[in-house]
Amino acid sequence: MATLFARHSEQFGEGVVQLFPRSALDGVSLERGVIRAKAEVAVGLPAAQIAELSSAEISSGVAANILDEMGIRVHRIITFFPVGKSYSP
Repeated sequence: MATLFARHSEQFGEGVVQLFPRSALDGVSLERGVIRAKAEVAVGLPAAQIAELSSAEISSGVAANILDEMGIRVHRIITFFPVGKSYSP
């Protein structure tokens, strides 16, 4: 899921996947996320603070390549077309 969201984010800037151990969230408020079937959780911290907990960060392209080598395809997602730009996959 993280790679999918990162690929979507590429259309707005750099898409990255941040990795951190579960223990990094000890004492942090966690709530059930919207996508319960995917074990998504809402983390009670601003994005900048979550980034500080990261032990590794990889680009969405690298994450997609790793998954591709495992037989899982995660394509670029284009849902926003800025004025003056055309769609090209």
